[in-house]
Amino acid sequence: MQTIETFTGTLIKAEDLSPANVSVTPQHVSWTDRDVDDYTWTEGYRAELADTTVQMLAVDGAAYYILPGTGYAYERDEYDEYVEHLDSEGDETAPGLSEDQWREAFDSESNVPDGPTISYFYPAHFGMSAVNAAALIADLPLTVVNLDGTEGLALSGGGQDMSWFIVEAFVRLGQVPPAHFADLSHEAGRKMTERNIAIVHACLRSFEVQRDRAEWNRGLLAERLDSWIADSNARTV
Repeated sequence: MQTIETFTGTLIKAEDLSPANVSVTPQHVSWTDRDVDDYTWTEGYRAELADTTVQMLAVDGAAYYILPGTGYAYERDEYDEYVEHLDSEGDETAPGLSEDQWREAFDSESNVPDGPTISYFYPAHFGMSAVNAAALIADLPLTVVNLDGTEGLALSGGGQDMSWFIVEAFVRLGQVPPAHFADLSHEAGRKMTERNIAIVHACLRSFEVQRDRAEWNRGLLAERLDSWIADSNARTV
């Protein structure tokens, strides 16, 4: 059993996001050409079972079921033991899936994601476990990847422009989105819900961080230039 946090629909305010990943840029990685031992992946996803939508986790190919309302993720054998324990205590029904539904979730290959599919990797540090990160972005087309010891995100689905999904993933994980993806000015027509407004504010924060860093670096370089000129003039006297 793993303890996890799932996304509640509320985003962290832009001013409280970590700017650690604002300079992240995509790295081209051909996942199909990489040796499977080079990386591990963890992905949250939703499975449709017996007219019920359940939230799952795929941890490097092994599936976990997230028990609603508890913050616990069970592997199949662990969940079977949990249900058996409840039955032994006289409970008629166990919370979550029935045994048949649970086995269907694991035995059907169509219910388990394939991991990263698009040939890009976004290296980033989130300050949490891969399982927690994957649970927070379970309904987004991204997977958490550890590639050669470097953690980050990769797309597990494609489309014409995935910038909004990438930005939202970073924000859910408590990060100022990378400036590379933060220009959402082309997103005309998107309904400005409270959540979407928060995402755009996070993008504005990304550009503010870049601006502040650029101004600081410019000031530092200008001071050093004055010092270099003074030192040079002193040597020529």
